[in-house]
Amino acid sequence: MHQVYPDPALAARSAAAEAVRALSEALVGYEVDEELLARVTWWAHRAAAEARQGRPLVRAEDYQARRYLDPRPPDGRGLVTSSDRPVSGPANPAAVAVAMRREGDEAVAEVVFDRRFEGSPGRVHGGMTAAVMDDVMGYVNVIDGVAAYTLELKVRYVAGMPLDTPVEVRAHRTEPGERRSTVVAEARTADGTLVAEAEGLFAILPPSRFGL
Repeated sequence: MHQVYPDPALAARSAAAEAVRALSEALVGYEVDEELLARVTWWAHRAAAEARQGRPLVRAEDYQARRYLDPRPPDGRGLVTSSDRPVSGPANPAAVAVAMRREGDEAVAEVVFDRRFEGSPGRVHGGMTAAVMDDVMGYVNVIDGVAAYTLELKVRYVAGMPLDTPVEVRAHRTEPGERRSTVVAEARTADGTLVAEAEGLFAILPPSRFGL
């Protein structure tokens, strides 16, 4: 796993996050009696209070500048910028299960949506689909070594995004530019069925913005 910002406790934090995600999915997906809910409530508040005794984690100030300072991520390796990335961070309990990697100039992710993200019965909420598509397209900027923000996001929902089923999302740049660039993405199930496609317009921050 290539980490842009190495997390020395990645394994332990990811395991804890995975356990909390499993608990969240169970609370959403199953009928739970009030006694168990009360125990979960007591435990969660107590654990949160203990966690808050630690040093606050703050996003690094050079988060964008390092796009121009760091070498491109290795090809074929798993890839994560920050372990607590909100949509796909393995150490973020609220994140979607996403395994990201670089393949040449493409960002490729295997994604599994669980019951926490269900909208209509048996389908993923459209907003969560959009968030993952945006996140994967954002990794193209990491691969290309540019700092950028999403200016515009268009998502076309071709079919229902399935739950508890691996979906592959691939993204690549189609129109590079000095100040603007366009990235596209497709999401397909294991049998090749297209379920969603997206196009993102990104504003590229010049290196001079960071004194480089």
